Amino acid sequence: YGFLQGAEDAAAELALAAGAVTVTYHYTGNFDENDTNKATAKTMFQEGTEVIFAAGGSVGKSVMAAATETSKKVIGVDVDQRYDSTTVITSAMKGLGASVVQVLEAIYGGTWATYSGKTTYFNAANDGIGLPTMVIGSTASAFDRFSTFNKAAYDVVFAKLVAGTTTTPMIKRSITVAAASGVATAAELTTGLSLVKVTVTVR
Repeated sequence: YGFLQGAEDAAAELALAAGAVTVTYHYTGNFDENDTNKATAKTMFQEGTEVIFAAGGSVGKSVMAAATETSKKVIGVDVDQRYDSTTVITSAMKGLGASVVQVLEAIYGGTWATYSGKTTYFNAANDGIGLPTMVIGSTASAFDRFSTFNKAAYDVVFAKLVAGTTTTPMIKRSITVAAASGVATAAELTTGLSLVKVTVTVR
């Protein structure tokens, strides 16, 4: 959902027309690296998809294999996956370290009540998400696989997320989905995420 909302925000910032960005949304139903997921990704690339945000653990390996065969790109997930494939331009990372540090500091600092018995969302404001900003063991730029996007541009976007000043101020974590499986339809994604610039199809 965040990826779609980010695309909507970027399209609005660029003053693109309604429906100017097309996204194919596919729910694999698993986190596996397998031939089926690779074939699905390869078909999507062959149909014109330029980059796939592979938000599904080892599913990403299947997408990277398809991207290699079609000379396309991938956005990784959870950790910096640039080390897995040159097709990975960046990764949507979870700030696992930040969450552990903040909770441990609360425990040892006497402020455990901040977290105890509560649900805490980690987001941009508390370093719970982000793109990689450094390359391990190198002075190379973590943005070197982009044509124009760089660290300075990332800092501007990230600051907007922290401040809640994106075009869609509140990033939606959930929407109403009729199917018991939880798989959203294109209409549910469009309505639930208030998409105008982005046209969604579901595979």
